[in-house]
Amino acid sequence: MITELIDITFPSVCLACGAKPKPICDGCIPEFAVKQDHQGVYYAAELTAELTAIFGALKDRNRTALIAPLARGLRPVLQQAVLDCKPTLLVCPPSSKKNFRKRGLNPALNLFRAANTSKIALTDSALAHSFQPLDQRGLNWPGRQRNALGRYRAEPRANRVLLVDDVMTTGATLRAATDALEKAGAEVVGKCVLARRFANSAHSQLK
Repeated sequence: MITELIDITFPSVCLACGAKPKPICDGCIPEFAVKQDHQGVYYAAELTAELTAIFGALKDRNRTALIAPLARGLRPVLQQAVLDCKPTLLVCPPSSKKNFRKRGLNPALNLFRAANTSKIALTDSALAHSFQPLDQRGLNWPGRQRNALGRYRAEPRANRVLLVDDVMTTGATLRAATDALEKAGAEVVGKCVLARRFANSAHSQLK
């Protein structure tokens, strides 16, 4: 909260290039567009070094003023995913207890709240952790798969679910969420993220 007020009230440096006077300057706002990968996942941008720095500031330094410019880029992608997939519920994976205590919020949930212009409910409570996972950022591809295996459980509910998250790297988190929801009787009709990391990308992993 304090850092958000500082960002709004006093000039601060751009988290991408260090220039003044906003948390992210106009020249460093990533180029967003409505895209789909070969798996049908909707996304707005490939994960770049700049986006990695922005997500790191949002998640680890609580720079919540970054949510608004990111949400503007996400909004058209989410609108297209909702239009195409026709979900009855938007589900965001929940933060781990450790991360929620540290941040006081679920950054991905807040990002999608700011971007959601539909009347479809958005929640991170449809899923619960079966165990407290390790931080995905410190794990390689096999480690991420093992860390996500059986990660979530869900209460039985028959919804058409659009899964949403801020970043997709290996896809392990969203696959674990899909498994839990489908076992509980939901139909996962699509996935939507802000940033997508591809296997040949040299950029840092976040999730």
